[in-house]
This record gives sequence, structure tokens and C-alpha cells, in this order.
Amino acid sequence: MNSTLKTRLSFFPVILLSLLIAMVGVGCGGGGGGTPTPPPPDPNQDASGLYNATGTASFTLIKAGGTVSLNITKGLISGNRFIFFNADISDPDSNVLYDGEITSITLTDLVGTADVYQRGQIVASGVAVTGTVNSRSRVQLTFAATPGVVGSLAGDFSGGSVDGTFDMAEYDKGASQTTIDSQSNAEWGTGTNTDRNVYMKILGMTTQTLVVSRTDDTYRLGTFNAGNVNNCFQNGGQVAIPDAAANIYTVGGDSITTTTIPSCPDLNGTSGYSGFAAVVDDAIDGQNNGIWYAITNGTYSIFAILSRP
Repeated sequence: MNSTLKTRLSFFPVILLSLLIAMVGVGCGGGGGGTPTPPPPDPNQDASGLYNATGTASFTLIKAGGTVSLNITKGLISGNRFIFFNADISDPDSNVLYDGEITSITLTDLVGTADVYQRGQIVASGVAVTGTVNSRSRVQLTFAATPGVVGSLAGDFSGGSVDGTFDMAEYDKGASQTTIDSQSNAEWGTGTNTDRNVYMKILGMTTQTLVVSRTDDTYRLGTFNAGNVNNCFQNGGQVAIPDAAANIYTVGGDSITTTTIPSCPDLNGTSGYSGFAAVVDDAIDGQNNGIWYAITNGTYSIFAILSRP
């Protein structure tokens, strides 16, 4: 055997060993120095937020069964609950509030149920809701036609919709007890911007001023006239903050009871209200001097957009 062949054969085991080491290294991910691949993000969207919206609502006994336009609609979604209310006192028929629960979100598709209030009274319950949601961007809801509640002045609910745009600047301000607390003579509803205070006219309400104030960490909603007579008070509403990073407060609970002196007879003795509030900027009265406020109890609803000095 010549010397050249002997030399080549002597290198053959070395070549095989090198190939084996390389193959093992590749199979082990380069010696274990790689970064693990993170899990994919949750593909399901999140509806939480504050929304400026428009919408529609139809009732068989309102406007001859025509559709009511909801052009000044505010939305609050926290957890599985949502409330959208239309704050337009120029048209009482458009005083519509949707109070619902999100039962599931799959990718961008939303499913839920809702109660529908019109002029402060429930007109339909268990309404099927479908829609789409894009996190921190947009929510679109469709409410199915549903037989009306017995005794409702609106008749059957013929369907409705909401199209809301996420308000990042307001929602991301967060929440604190100091921010929502009102001071004596500076209650919500007493700001210099009173011409922009809008609210659902409470059933039986004989006055034209709606005020929300804090007393000993509870909230009191009242209506007043110039002589402070015929007032309607709603006492005991607790305010809580579910997430300090989000500008949504939960309001109420079973402790709320409405009494009359002697206004608002339809609400006398009612209880069990709950809902949401959000402290927003007011164009005239300034930063954090506006409030969105909406509560329901399964029979009645009350909502308002108010300012404070």
C-alpha cells in the first residue's frame, strides 16, 4: 500500500467523528444556547374601554315603528358588562340604554345578551347580541328583535345597533377615588357648563337639574328645583375601582334605594341599581371635570353626562 493511501485512510476516522459532532450539535439546537420561542398572543380581542358611538333602535309603538337614531351615544365596557346610552335630551324617544353581558369573544366575534331601556323603563330583556370587536379600536353590536316587556310603552323591540370608537385618551387616564370625589358646592351637575349637562329625564321628574354628589364615600343622585322642593333622592351608591389603570368606576349595588320628597313617584322605593361611571375632560370646565354616569336595576335606568366647576 502506497504512502498516499495510508495517509488518507488515517484521516478517515477523524472526518467521521467531526461529522457526528456536527450532527449532534444541530439536533440539540446549537448546544442549548437558543432562546425558547414565546407562546403566540391570545387571538381573542378585548372589548374593554370607553367608546364614543352612534347607533339605532326601533320599537313598534315609537315613531310608527320607525328607527330612532342614536347620535350622542357613550359606551362603557368593563369585564363582561357593557352599557351604551344615548344622551340626547332634545328627543326623549332617543333616550335609549343598552345594558348587556358579553358571554364570549372568539377572535373578533362577540356574543352576548342585553336589556333595552327606553325613556328610563325596560322595554325588552334577554335580547340576543352579536358583533365584532377590535381591541382598543372599535366595537360594533347588533341587537336582535325581541318581544317587548308587558306594559311597555315602546311596544316590541324591533332591533338596534351600536358602532363605537375606542377613546384611548380618556380610558388610559386611569381611575382614583380622589378623581371622582366631588366637593361641597362643586357636585357633578353644578359646573359653569350647565347648558351641556344632559341626562335622561327621570320618570315623574318635575325639576330640571340633576346632581350627583358624594357624602361619606357614598354617592347621592338628586333632582332639584330653584326652591329645593319636590326633590328626588337616590342614596347609598357605592363607588369602586375594578382596575386603577382604566378610567371606569363601578357604581351602586343593592344598597341604593330611591325615595321621593315627593317627586319621581315612579321610582319611589326602587332599589338594586348598579352601573358605571367615567371621569372625562370637559371642554369648558376643564380636565376631569366631566362625568359619564349610567345605572340600571332591571326595571329602570338613569344616565347622565354632567360637569362640575
